[in-house]
Amino acid sequence: MSHEMLTILAMAVQPPLTVDEALALPPAEAGEWALAGLEHGPIVGAERVNNRTGPPGEMVMIYREAASQVPMGCSRRWWRVAFTDRQAPSVNQREAQRGIRFISRNPGYEAVLSTSNQCPIDGYAIVANGLPASVALEALQTLRRVAAGETPFAIECTDKTQSDLCKSPANTLNELGSLPAKMVAYHNGPIDIVLGAPGQALTVVNFGGSVPNTLQVSRFLPTPP
Repeated sequence: MSHEMLTILAMAVQPPLTVDEALALPPAEAGEWALAGLEHGPIVGAERVNNRTGPPGEMVMIYREAASQVPMGCSRRWWRVAFTDRQAPSVNQREAQRGIRFISRNPGYEAVLSTSNQCPIDGYAIVANGLPASVALEALQTLRRVAAGETPFAIECTDKTQSDLCKSPANTLNELGSLPAKMVAYHNGPIDIVLGAPGQALTVVNFGGSVPNTLQVSRFLPTPP
């Protein structure tokens, strides 16, 4: 029997839930329900996503597995699950009684630098698809050393906001050392690290390109959703 068929069967035996009931489940139960038929670790966190661009009635949740210690820090897998309630005028009562319809269930990974014996709860950066967590952590470690002045890098800085990011190399390094990392991405050689807190301007650090020992730093306001 195929994996797809097993997934369909596993979901078919799930008790029908309304969207409100699904959102109210504790993380562990929500993970077992939302990821039925998929191999996953213990779910320890659940977060609803502000899904402004999705179709009406679509709900998006992030379910996070327990983190694991790896060299230089911790990594964990998360799942983006989109679903909608079948209870709608366009479906008959038999279809509506089936409860929620899953639209997509996609995994991702995130990582954080840490020297503690326990993995932290917050501070993780999304690791772009296909990038090993070890590479992402090495990039974050490099940025930390550069910001601390331990590794000399030339800085090319651009700023489309009114901040003091590019006022001086010292200002730039101070900003890079204080901003939380949001994402680490790989572009066929160069590494991008996206920094910034929610609601703030985004700061992107690029290194590993054709010019060695050079950081390209840029700051801009994110496009409204």
